[in-house]
Amino acid sequence: MIEGVTGLHHVTTLARDAAAVDTFCTRALGLRRVKRTVDPEAPDSHRLYYGDGSGTPGTVVACAAYPALRRARRGVGEMGHVAHAVPRGALDDWARRYRGARRDTAFGEARLHLTGPDGEAVLLVESDAGRGAPWPGAIDAAIAPRGLHSVSLRVAQDEETDALLRFLGYTAVNREGRVSRYSLAADPGAALLDLDRRPDMPRAIPGAGAVHHVALAVPDLGALESARGGLEEAGYAVTSVLDRQYFHAIHFRGPEGIFFCLATEAPGFAADEPMESLGEALCLPPQHEPSRGRIDAGLPPL
Repeated sequence: MIEGVTGLHHVTTLARDAAAVDTFCTRALGLRRVKRTVDPEAPDSHRLYYGDGSGTPGTVVACAAYPALRRARRGVGEMGHVAHAVPRGALDDWARRYRGARRDTAFGEARLHLTGPDGEAVLLVESDAGRGAPWPGAIDAAIAPRGLHSVSLRVAQDEETDALLRFLGYTAVNREGRVSRYSLAADPGAALLDLDRRPDMPRAIPGAGAVHHVALAVPDLGALESARGGLEEAGYAVTSVLDRQYFHAIHFRGPEGIFFCLATEAPGFAADEPMESLGEALCLPPQHEPSRGRIDAGLPPL
């Protein structure tokens, strides 16, 4: 088993319209935009990060926006939903904001179902979970999200993915119907992973509205290197360590093709701009700085 995973770090979604995502994350969900940058491999496309006031790991949703991207086909081999934790008693206020949004209960927690700009499933869950502090933006701090609550992993068969989650330090703690819930053995209060067995669904086709990957947090580069070695020994094809400016990361695919990432908690989103103005200016990877004028002019406005 890998040691050192501390919970969720971020999830990265795929989208077509960066401005629509920006409006949804900041005005509908009340998150702070903590970074406006570009895809390091495709610098004509936005990469946007949202979270609590400082972009604390475990609160962050990233968006990779490509205007020509087709809509995703939902299915197995992908993430099903991303859920945000809100304070207990907050859903009545949220339901008044989004009349007609479906409410239900899972694992004893009340949920409200929202739909993102590209059809993605976004849940608000009344829970004591969440590692962040509410951002005093578009949403009253008394009901604002406190961080990520859970991410669901949709699979045709659950045995091999169950083995991977246990290898990453998770343990199964509950089951409702076709969904098994996993918490981090070392920190049961960290955000959750829900393994959703759906043999009736087709294979997912990536596209706008899909979650590209789910990232788990590790404390530092040493823990990341150790985890990389453990994954390689277990037979997973793992990338080299990637410098993403705000964290270092490795990527690998799970047994059914779900894309996982491990990311370091440091240096954080204040690495290249002041905390008080996070997300306001366009920040570029160093290799793209000489082309700032062209890149900035070509990006769709937010």
